[in-house]
Amino acid sequence: MVEYADLQCPYCDAYSLQALPTLVQDYVRAGKVSMQFENLSFIGPDSVAAGRTAAAAARQNKLWNFINLMYLNQGEENSGYVTASYLRRLLGAVPGLNGRAALSASVAPSADAALAHANASATQAGVNATPSFLIGRAHAPLHQFQPKSLTAAPFETAFNALLTRTSR
Repeated sequence: MVEYADLQCPYCDAYSLQALPTLVQDYVRAGKVSMQFENLSFIGPDSVAAGRTAAAAARQNKLWNFINLMYLNQGEENSGYVTASYLRRLLGAVPGLNGRAALSASVAPSADAALAHANASATQAGVNATPSFLIGRAHAPLHQFQPKSLTAAPFETAFNALLTRTSR
């Protein structure tokens, strides 16, 4: 599954809190589903700053940890809450992450490249809103999945259908 999200998006936050923990526990940790995060940063400057920092955390294999903290501490859209001190606090709260290295990497061209890649991938997939999801079987084309709610149930139904088809 590929998730397209903006770290300022309140609906992305809802998915992260309501569905993601169950999906990780029951599907990812069980080795049934792999998840990829594509960071779209279109809501405003706070999205870009958060997205660049997420890309830097990803370089240390701490992307999901950073995303989780970002959503747990999400402010009001475009309020200017994503400041350097805010980002330092979040990075400092991620176990095993070198915050100084992440801050340095967040202003490197590779951080911009990660955001550009996500935007290009979203355009190619026809994604124009967040959160958006692509699902499918391993090594097969993915298709857009529009859940009826941002709870775990519709994802579980879709995953189980794909897994049943795979095991036949």
